[in-house]
Amino acid sequence: MNINKLIRIFFLLIISSIEIGQSLVPVERHGHSAVLVDKKLYFFGGESVFGKLKNSIHLDQILYIDLSKPFNTANPPFEEVINAPMPFGSSYATAFLSPQKKNIIYLFGGIMWDVNANVDKFKSILYSYNVETNEWIPPATTGIAPEKRREINGVINNETGKFYAFSGLDTNAQNVVTTFNDMNILDINSLTWSKGSITNAPLPRVDYTATLLSNGVIVFIGGRETNNLVSVDINQLPLYDTKVDRWSTMVN
Repeated sequence: MNINKLIRIFFLLIISSIEIGQSLVPVERHGHSAVLVDKKLYFFGGESVFGKLKNSIHLDQILYIDLSKPFNTANPPFEEVINAPMPFGSSYATAFLSPQKKNIIYLFGGIMWDVNANVDKFKSILYSYNVETNEWIPPATTGIAPEKRREINGVINNETGKFYAFSGLDTNAQNVVTTFNDMNILDINSLTWSKGSITNAPLPRVDYTATLLSNGVIVFIGGRETNNLVSVDINQLPLYDTKVDRWSTMVN
């Protein structure tokens, strides 16, 4: 084998290794939703002011990372669900995996935006996504569904099959902010909406974290409250007991 062939093979190997080592580099975003399904971590939508993919800053892109394989965190191996975007650009929603069907993800609330016409595309507060068929549908529910809202953080109780989402906000065409003071509960088993107690509930809030403990109590931390969206003292810890439908406050 002559030297020219060796040089060509050498450069081909270098190019191949570079291509294999490269991962999809998603545009910058915030306000996206994430759900772990088995060993794949899915990311839905998000808002990207400077890196929008279409006419809208609200992205309809679905990404995932396969966590079953080791990878360099400096170059995460993002993959995109090709030819199966979300039916709308989504941001500031909350998502969770069905405790019954491990191939179904539910997306609750958030901004739902037509990425081509750049207009509001809200039709349903709840959508389901099948990770196997890539099908999106607004499931038929009973009870009184919550009003349109965003910037919430819900939790799912895998033992009871009930999803809980407190408060949230919406903005009308005149940019008037409305915050909601309610606890919405969805029974995944029957797809029925109901309301939890608001006696002793905290002021309406958004952008908080909600964590379900093993004893059935949801702990709310931080966020912004009332229509003025004032930052919450992080030392104030409202608790909601899902077993007895009761609010209280953690005492230090």
